[in-house]
Amino acid sequence: MRYALYYVPEAGSSFNDAGSRWLGRDAYNDRFFAQPGINGLTPWQIAERTLNARRYGFHATLKAPAPLAGHVSEADYVRAVAEFCKTTPAVVLPKVEIQSFSNIYAIVPVEPFPPLNALEKDIVMHFEPWRGGLNDETMEKQRRGNLTDRQIELLERWGYAHAMEEFRFHVTLTDRIPDGQKDVFVAAMKQHFKPFDGAPLSIDRLGIFVEDQPGAPFRILDSFALEGAA
Repeated sequence: MRYALYYVPEAGSSFNDAGSRWLGRDAYNDRFFAQPGINGLTPWQIAERTLNARRYGFHATLKAPAPLAGHVSEADYVRAVAEFCKTTPAVVLPKVEIQSFSNIYAIVPVEPFPPLNALEKDIVMHFEPWRGGLNDETMEKQRRGNLTDRQIELLERWGYAHAMEEFRFHVTLTDRIPDGQKDVFVAAMKQHFKPFDGAPLSIDRLGIFVEDQPGAPFRILDSFALEGAA
């Protein structure tokens, strides 16, 4: 099993509902449902280009998936996350928008926002003692992923090549989209996420996502509001 810490909107919120409808799955209850037809795209076309994103659920990575350390129980981990969230304040991004991101599309901050990077760093470092090591096959697969020397260092130290100064917050919306379909997909996403595209976004909840076995959909084991004083 692998456990990850992701930003996730509150269950039942309009943002989580919009993201879950777009991806065709709600990670809170592992419910799958038909995706919308938007801007000339059929539900099947959207489903085809969100296959991997759907498996992970509507989220943004803060600490990447990894097994728990051998001395840590799942209950211990849940308690540790709950306690962390009680004293950690939310971060409000002034403005987010839908953009291309490393060959996919995602909701990202319009401008760099240092408090968000500080939150990610705090989470990565605080929960490192709870993280078990990645197996050799997983590490080697990631090393082959066109990483820089610094990203390999981060992968080996923190279990994620895009941690710390390489961190780029993104709420994943798609898998890779062929060039000829990008314009119609962007228009569809902007229509579907219209209330959120160009608006502020509060990073106010941390979800514990679990992959029960390799390739299984990630499900939300629990989630906690960030309640600390700013």
